[in-house]
Formats: sequence, C-alpha cells, structure tokens
Amino acid sequence: MKRATVLPLLLIFLSPIFAQEETLLLNAESAVLVGIDSKQVLFEKNGERICPPASMTKLVTAYTAMRLWENRGWDLDRRFLVPPAADFRAAPPHSSLMFLQAGQIVSLKELLCGLMIPSGNDAAVAVALLTVGSVEAFVLEMNRTMESLGFGNCQFADASGYSPQNRISPREFAFFCIELIQKYPVIAETASLPSFTYPQPHNLNGTAAVYGFVRQINHNEIIGAFSGAVGLKTGYIDASGNNVALTAERDGTRFAAVLTGIRDEDGNRRSRKRTVDGTALLSHAFSTFADYRFIFPPFFDTDGTPMHPSETVVTLEKTAIGAVSIERRGDRLIFMQEQRPVKVILLEKPPLVTPGKSVHPKFYPFKTKKKFDFDPLTKYININ
Repeated sequence: MKRATVLPLLLIFLSPIFAQEETLLLNAESAVLVGIDSKQVLFEKNGERICPPASMTKLVTAYTAMRLWENRGWDLDRRFLVPPAADFRAAPPHSSLMFLQAGQIVSLKELLCGLMIPSGNDAAVAVALLTVGSVEAFVLEMNRTMESLGFGNCQFADASGYSPQNRISPREFAFFCIELIQKYPVIAETASLPSFTYPQPHNLNGTAAVYGFVRQINHNEIIGAFSGAVGLKTGYIDASGNNVALTAERDGTRFAAVLTGIRDEDGNRRSRKRTVDGTALLSHAFSTFADYRFIFPPFFDTDGTPMHPSETVVTLEKTAIGAVSIERRGDRLIFMQEQRPVKVILLEKPPLVTPGKSVHPKFYPFKTKKKFDFDPLTKYININ
C-alpha cells in the first residue's frame, strides 16, 4: 500500500526547514541506496566501482530463468530429472549447495528456493542445464538480458558467482534489483524465506540422499534482523569480500540497496560487518526519507494538447518537508527540496491510438537508448 500522504501540486510549502546533512559511515567499499518507486538515488558511496558480486550473481540467474520459463509457458510446479552435471558432488570446492543428486526429481520452484536461500551452486547449474541445455549458453542469455535492460557494466562468466570474472556496478545492480522485484516478485518472496529443506521424500525417485533431509537457514542474516527487510541476496568471494543486495518496505515506502567490499578480519562468510552495514543503511533510509504520491492538476501543451505526468511518486526528506517547491518548465516538473533539485517528472502527451487497438505505453524515467541515467534527472538539465 502506498503511504496515505497526498500533496497537491498547487501547494506552496512555506517556512523552510533545512535538514542538517549527516555522514553515514559504512565498512563497505561501495554502497548505493535507491527509492524503489521513485527511482531516486538517495545515498551513494563509490557506486560505479566495478567488483565481482559473488553469489549475488544468482539474482541474475533467477531473473533470466524466470524470463525464459515465462516465455515458454512453464510454471514453477514443472518438474525435471536432475542431470548428472548438477549433482552437488560435481560442484567446485567450498561451494554453497542445495544438495541436488543426479536422478532426483526437482521442481522449478524448488530450484528457485535452492538458488535464493542456501545459495546453491548446484541449483544454478541445474537451472542453466534444464533451461537452455548448457551453462555456457545460459550465461550468454544472462549477459544478453542485462544488456537489453541497459546494465552494460554487469557482465557474467558463470551462473553461480564463483568466478572473479563476474562483474557489476553497484549502482546498476541496485536498479536491476528494482527491475527484478517489480517484474518477478516471487523471487523476492522466495529470498525472504527463513529456511529451506532439501531433499523431500517426493524428490528422491529411488535415490539415497547422501546427507539425508538437509535443512539450511537463509544465508542473508539481515532477514529477521531488520523489520521490513525482504531479501534479496548475499555473496562472498575473496576478490571483493562480503556483498549484499537488500530491499525493505515500511509504511508503503520501499528501498533497494547494494553494498559491496565488506571485509571482516576473520574472513567469515556470514559477516557481522555486513549485518551492521545493511541495518545501518536501511535504518538511515527509513529515518530520513519517505515516498509521497502527488495529485496533479490538468496540464496542457502550448497547443492545448493534454499532458500527463509520467510518474506520481517522489521521495523526500521527512525533516525538510517544508522546504519543497515544484516548478514547471516546458515538459518537465522540477522538484526542489532545500533549494536542491531532487527529481524531475516528465509530462507526456497521450499516445496516438489506432482505431480498434489499445495502447499501454511504458515510460522508463531512468532509461535512455539502453543507457540508464541513474542520478536524478535534474543532473542532466540546467536548473539555474
């Protein structure tokens, strides 16, 4: 549910309250915080620093698989025979595992759980093989998918995340997480489950489970530790340390965050500093910002053509709500807070409609020719 606060455009805010800027100290080498519904970058530390994401790669694996399954009409209850190459005993040393065994019967839903909760490398291999026939072909699909979405700095060499050749930009990856939870919310729902047990009796298909029925808790230690956290994925690799992609929601306001390069002295994969950083960034988000849905009056172009705002949600600093002003300049609405631009909303003309055909236009406020402008759009216009 969207927060109940409604701000009419014609309201002029008086008595500015200038919020004092705070410095947020994090262990992470890079961190990005984005409003999910407003697409505003709210906090950033080295957001363009390229790094290997480790098992956060599995978010791209899950998204790519869901996209292909959807195109083929497969539902999550569809079941497959586990191929030999996806047997957990074939995984690289020190892998996180779902404990798949060749010859077992597994559903796509169970594979999604195996990817998101215990972060199974064997689950990633199974997804790739059962979806397109080979890991190499699936990785090509992952990279094509990211390129088509505009995330050119996110490239992958495997579907599991164990290769240091995988790379992401934390800023781009935060926006990818928004795309993922909006298009396939089942991935986020799965990522928030506290635990997962595999195999179950119905999976065995005559096999003997090597370690019995293995119950594993969610690798994301922030789940359950922070109220409102909804996934998404952790990852550890020596090249970048501990990483985490997070989403959280309270009172209708939603945030996505990506933190990378968190290093604990003991090199522990279940990182205390990762938990501290994640909860600190999300706490800052909810204490500082909130989403507001605006109700606008009618707009018209110079020739009298009606124009409609492409968006209605703006993320604002709660303590400086009295310091907001809104100005129209041509086909743009500029939102200022404390005399700083925080967001631009474009005014669009209605699409031309051919008789007998319905039109459902899509607007991507941060996408231009497959290149994403992740800073507030005001960065790219002269507001002085």
